Amino acid sequence: MPLDYDIRSGVIWFVTEGDVDYEDGLETLGTAIREAARRDADQRWDVIFDIRLSSEQRSADELRGIADFVAGHKAVLSGRCAVVAGDAFHFGLGRMFSAYSESNGVEALVARDVGSATSWLNGEPVESS
Repeated sequence: MPLDYDIRSGVIWFVTEGDVDYEDGLETLGTAIREAARRDADQRWDVIFDIRLSSEQRSADELRGIADFVAGHKAVLSGRCAVVAGDAFHFGLGRMFSAYSESNGVEALVARDVGSATSWLNGEPVESS
């Protein structure tokens, strides 16, 4: 599956490999969020999108739609989201997503490595990339 998820340690991790159909991706996001809510109704989950293996070329409308989808689940999610990008193109897409997320009240960080993303979610200072 090109978009997979794992739920652990207060974080819903999404990993994209290759290209993911937009609608299928939203469906997977919803499935993961519902599963996290069932696991612990009192937990507010952070989100990491690991797109280092992605070949996606999301449009601005799709990035806004994903940001809106995440923001629409504030009852389950913490309001903090990190994107891990491995190349300049996907880093730029991550920055666009981050801007849309922040306009919806979701704090977002784009990082080049998982360690920076998890540190930021844990409240540790991270140098911007």
